[in-house]
Amino acid sequence: MKQLLEHCQITSLTRRIDFDKAHGGIRVGDNLLQIRVNPKTTDNNIGEIRNIRLGIVVSKKYGNAVKRNRFKRIVRIAFLEIAKNTDFNGDVVILPRDAKNATSSEITESLFKLFGRIKSKGE
Repeated sequence: MKQLLEHCQITSLTRRIDFDKAHGGIRVGDNLLQIRVNPKTTDNNIGEIRNIRLGIVVSKKYGNAVKRNRFKRIVRIAFLEIAKNTDFNGDVVILPRDAKNATSSEITESLFKLFGRIKSKGE
């Protein structure tokens, strides 16, 4: 996945070492999702393109391939909205906790709340 928004490029985390680095950063979670973030500390110059890398980890315990891919699709769409509205720059790993029966609006709402907590933890 490579998505270019205004002043923001979103790519996928693909290598294990990148996932491991994100696991060592900030952690927040609720009953639906857990988010692990490794923010990049760079000066945010005007006109500079932010590079956000997104990794979504969904094990087979979550369900069959259709359910896992549905979850990833919902998270990607919600994450695009977050990327548009924040100035975050770094690596993000998102894991489901108990989101099997959650609706897309519940997952999106949970993601927005957790990113608000990440922003408050990072300051």
